[in-house]
Amino acid sequence: MNGRRAFAIVVLCCGVGCYGTPSQGPGAGGSGGVETVGPSGGSGSSGGGAGAVGDGGTDARTSGTSGGGLSGNAGNVAGSNGTGGGGVSGATVGGAGGTSGGAGTAAGGTGAAGQAGGGGRGGTGEHACPVACAPNAYCDLGTCRSRITEFDVPGAGVIVDVTAGPDGNLWVIDALLNRVGRISTSGAKIDFFPIPTKDARPNRIIAGPDGNIWFTETIGKIGRATLAGAIEEYATPPGAYPWGIATGVDGKLWFTEVSARRVAVMVVDGSIEKEHAIPDGDAGPWEITAGPDGNLWFTDDLDRIWRVTPSGTFSAFAPRTSSSGLIGITAGADGNLWFAESTANQIGRITASGQLLEEIAIPSPNARLRAITRGADGNVWFLEAARGAPSLGRVTPSGTISEFPIPAVPTSICSGPDGNVWFPESDAGRIARFVPP
Repeated sequence: MNGRRAFAIVVLCCGVGCYGTPSQGPGAGGSGGVETVGPSGGSGSSGGGAGAVGDGGTDARTSGTSGGGLSGNAGNVAGSNGTGGGGVSGATVGGAGGTSGGAGTAAGGTGAAGQAGGGGRGGTGEHACPVACAPNAYCDLGTCRSRITEFDVPGAGVIVDVTAGPDGNLWVIDALLNRVGRISTSGAKIDFFPIPTKDARPNRIIAGPDGNIWFTETIGKIGRATLAGAIEEYATPPGAYPWGIATGVDGKLWFTEVSARRVAVMVVDGSIEKEHAIPDGDAGPWEITAGPDGNLWFTDDLDRIWRVTPSGTFSAFAPRTSSSGLIGITAGADGNLWFAESTANQIGRITASGQLLEEIAIPSPNARLRAITRGADGNVWFLEAARGAPSLGRVTPSGTISEFPIPAVPTSICSGPDGNVWFPESDAGRIARFVPP
């Protein structure tokens, strides 16, 4: 217990697709095709053969898939009431030297010639830039841009947690300067609001069920901040040491009480509705998340994963690896729970019924996993806090792990309201934004 608490206190102190420049407008009548990663396209040559006369033919104008210079399909526009209507060629979207759109056709006799297709739009891909972009960069209208943007935190505080707010901003906890912060996704506006209680030791922060921001104070309080920055605090039972916090499917706030070995339920007026004692009195609960099954899931300092129902029924599950160093848990887009094992250097996955599916080794040894979250892209993202080699990690639903180097040691992670991945760099006094591939 003391060892894990010391570890936690250390924590406390601490893609977007490339788009080629369009060469001309799309061919008349063609609908947008699917753009894929690949070389940028040249202009499509004119399309359109003879349109045919027919009765109420169908319009099936679609664009082809880019990459490799594939042409768009022909726009099929039929003549109506026996009058020949010109076929309209489809726009091409594709690789260099895209071929022409096909001739407009319809079910009928000979009609007017189809209208020529316009130039093909450049496909997406790193080669839309003059040179291939570096792994931590992406191509934006012909320019390679870094996936990572760092923003200085005023006052050189220590940001220990970050969450996406319902107002489209990021909200953070500054443990050193005892304040809650609001940061725009552009990074252009950063506001901080002092916590009334001195040395409150704020820790975890979430968007609550009432449209406000809620956070834990390990001094023994739960804080609430309105979106305008007005803060109120509510006392927890004596000796609780509140840590993790999550919104349950019941619309209430669930938080872990590490020292009291309980999970507590708070309603949005700040009153404690219930404290659920963990069956194993030696287990100190830490991080908590809402599961896809309507239950709450949390980790403890004995390296177990717990499920608690809204009525307070507990079930415990253990990873296959003993002394794994469980450090975080999140609900994945695949309907399972994903967890980080810092000591074992693994990412694990468990079903909502408690079946352990797998534990996946991190490619980098001794990565020092720190936090885990579900991304807007459907993948799970996690932090590697190894000194000298900090990284962002990504694991797909199929279990494939990728690592992306970052400039400084991170402390927490969230998926922002802009769809990007955000993480504080507390040692550097900054917060960073990462544009996923």
